[in-house]
Amino acid sequence: MVKKYNKIFPQCELGENSRWNEFDQMFYYTDIVNGAVYRTDLKSEMAECVLKTNYQIGAFLFDSKSNIVLLTEKGLIYAYKNGKNYALSDKTYISFSFEPGERFNDAIVDSKGRILAGIKKESNSNGRLISIDKDGNIKTLLTGLGISNGMGFDDNCKIFYHTDSTTATITRWNYNPDTGDISNPKVVISDYPEGQVPDGMCLDNNGDIISACWGGSSVLRISKTGEILEKIELPATNISSVSIGGKNMDTLFITSAFSNLKKIEEADGLCYYLTDTSIKGKRDYLA
Repeated sequence: MVKKYNKIFPQCELGENSRWNEFDQMFYYTDIVNGAVYRTDLKSEMAECVLKTNYQIGAFLFDSKSNIVLLTEKGLIYAYKNGKNYALSDKTYISFSFEPGERFNDAIVDSKGRILAGIKKESNSNGRLISIDKDGNIKTLLTGLGISNGMGFDDNCKIFYHTDSTTATITRWNYNPDTGDISNPKVVISDYPEGQVPDGMCLDNNGDIISACWGGSSVLRISKTGEILEKIELPATNISSVSIGGKNMDTLFITSAFSNLKKIEEADGLCYYLTDTSIKGKRDYLA
């Protein structure tokens, strides 16, 4: 289904990490490979860069004071509010050692403030999922993944969803918020249309999965049982992440990327937002 959408510039090589900031009521996202964080209040088509780094920002999250936690190749680094923009801390919050060719890829916070973060390799194989608690303790949750990607929590953080882009699979797990353990995996969907790959995701108030389709020019709304309920078509080819925000938590935000495209069109790498959907969301947990 083609719906009315609004565009947000500039074009990003690898636009990702779509997030709504409930504190300033603005939409944030990153260009991973260019180390930039962007923000917009939606009053203009052009977003502003509020933080430029020399890192690859595999993911970022907000804490309870609206500061940003960046997941970089050096580890977790804070960016603090500095006037209207953000400034990097000169200290690494939590150090992390990567194997050659690894980087963070997508992250989420649970109800206890733990960070669950995917780690991908350049080979898009042997990826993993880890959790990091507030004391810096690191636990490995999953290994042998392809590309660890979009995640979501449901049922008061007792259900966890995880995307593996390489196998085009979204899996549902039981989640224990007290221990941070996952168990009892059940595949929700593993039969995406050919050439389309599930990337970032979020959950709406009904518990439906909102999944960005890399290579598919679309966002899918998928039921808990894996039924595709709705397809939202977009002009960009590589749709990379989604989130729900806005004053009433009823605006769908979408990022895209022009990386790996032989021919780049104007629509590729832009962000989009839609206000005429029936989708309503819930606020993210904070780090």
